[in-house]
Amino acid sequence: MPDLALIELRRQKLFHDTDFPLEIFMHEYKARTNRWHRHQDFYELVVICSGHARNENEVSSTMVQAGNVFLLPAGSVHRYREIHQFWHYNVLFDPALLTPNLPMLKQLPGYRMLFQMPPSTPEAACSQLLSVDEGILAHLIAQIEQIRSELALHAPGWQAAAYFSFLYFLAYLLRNCTPRNLRPDATIQKIGKAIRMIEEDSRKPYTLEKLARGVHMSVSSFRHHFTAVTGLSPGNFLIKLRIRKALLLLCSPASISRVAEQVGFQDSNYFARQFRNQTGMTPSEFQKKYRETPAILHTVMDKL
Repeated sequence: MPDLALIELRRQKLFHDTDFPLEIFMHEYKARTNRWHRHQDFYELVVICSGHARNENEVSSTMVQAGNVFLLPAGSVHRYREIHQFWHYNVLFDPALLTPNLPMLKQLPGYRMLFQMPPSTPEAACSQLLSVDEGILAHLIAQIEQIRSELALHAPGWQAAAYFSFLYFLAYLLRNCTPRNLRPDATIQKIGKAIRMIEEDSRKPYTLEKLARGVHMSVSSFRHHFTAVTGLSPGNFLIKLRIRKALLLLCSPASISRVAEQVGFQDSNYFARQFRNQTGMTPSEFQKKYRETPAILHTVMDKL
């Protein structure tokens, strides 16, 4: 590791608000190798979304890929090489943010795996490599994007919203991560495949039978495991996804009937009823409030 090529990364330069030590970056790479760099005074939680690369420090070289998660503490030095279609999120934070809630976080099954580092030098410090299945990864990405939105928009109360969203994200991760050497459960992989099917085109007329058949499961087993993984029945998951997409389209000049059709509701009256059930207002009421106060979009999104 050549000292002259080492980039020193400091919180003062990376954090937009140094009084609130939380920042998130999304990285993609054009080169096959990036430069050695040190995280001077912050922790970096890496969530890999696509592709693969080799994560190197002074004592080890490990291939990492989509679904892997690891933590680099302050003082650690590393780089990536053999990069291929590799993109990931870096969640940068001061560990002092966790202090008020540390007793509860320590009770979560993934805490020791992520935060108790194997013996090493400070520069080579890194958590063990953890994994999440595709369904969990999809939820983590959505949560990260919610935090990024709060950090970018600085709407009233953004610090509290970003902080508690970060804690929720971290708790969700610690409840669902496993060591990489454990083979992902085949059933969970099937549920992840079903979630991808729904998210890729939510307009299709999905039925419980069609979704179960698509992942080679019985209807009863699929319903049970889907609810266990997502916290929602397949039908409610699909409705919430369609309503979230509808919210974004309702911010445009498109008509309510057109929005309903675009997100998968063939009956605009049924769409209006479901929209009200999920948001507490009709689509036309939302449009009116959005024109008056655009920030209401994020308030409503938070409730879904």
